[in-house]
Amino acid sequence: YHHPVEREVVLMQDDRWPVSDSQQPPYRWICSLKVFFPEPVFYPLSLVEGMGRSWSDIQSGTTGCGSGTLISPMQVLTSAHVLCGLKMWWDERKGGQLCFQLVPAKKVLVLPARNESTTHRTQAFGSFSAKHIHIPAAFRKAMEVPVRQLTPERVRQALQWDYGLINLAPRLHKAPRWTRQPGWWGAAPDFLIGAEPTEQKGEVCVAGYPGELGAGPCTTLWQSCDQLVELAERDADKALLYYQADTSAGMSGSPVWTQQRDGRYRLLAVHSSFLRLTEKASGRKRTVNTGVRISSRMKRHLKRWGLGRQGII
Repeated sequence: YHHPVEREVVLMQDDRWPVSDSQQPPYRWICSLKVFFPEPVFYPLSLVEGMGRSWSDIQSGTTGCGSGTLISPMQVLTSAHVLCGLKMWWDERKGGQLCFQLVPAKKVLVLPARNESTTHRTQAFGSFSAKHIHIPAAFRKAMEVPVRQLTPERVRQALQWDYGLINLAPRLHKAPRWTRQPGWWGAAPDFLIGAEPTEQKGEVCVAGYPGELGAGPCTTLWQSCDQLVELAERDADKALLYYQADTSAGMSGSPVWTQQRDGRYRLLAVHSSFLRLTEKASGRKRTVNTGVRISSRMKRHLKRWGLGRQGII
């Protein structure tokens, strides 16, 4: 259900470039996700990204793709909407209304540092399967409502909860130890530091796996860097980070980071979607890409879902 034409989120000129060596930091921690659903589902953010479309205009599907970040040797941070889809059903508990129900993926394949093109295939650390997937209960609550109540505004409010965690299944066959830890940084688990940004200025980078570029959907790693944007935020938007870095379908779940003066990378957010909002300084409307901040609330969820001391957040 990840349709690249319908969900193009490049802002003006496309300034993304392909990453040539995905095995170097920080790219070795970025993963391509292949997602499979047990039945046809709708893309949860369709009304926000569809720009005026209705649910009757939107097609369902059984597969998707996205991006994620290794935040421990066997755990991947991504977007909630990558891991779940929506189906319609008649809920007798709500008076026989047509409602949405969130459907979790039945299978997720994780390919760290994947970088394929028409001339070469690089799956540096192979592929791993998800053992468990987790999303915030608040994201589920926001989505599981009567169809007529799932408005663009309600979906937009749910973006603050748009993050999830994948616990990877260990490989059971005998293999060298490094192949059982997919692209982890080994001796420096604090190299990539999760933290809330202290200011709304500066440049951030986003890298992930777009659906419309490369040898196939979500096969090739692309990056964009651009300025953070300061907006007239409402309370629900304070959990979000806004930026001009270009993205497109498939890059949901990508890491949003900045590089410090000492060379270390600081993870700031998980890329989610895009919004049309009001700029604080000028008051004009503008379209910006948006990610969910690495907040203390998100950290509490990640720890509850099993992120241990080896994790970076």
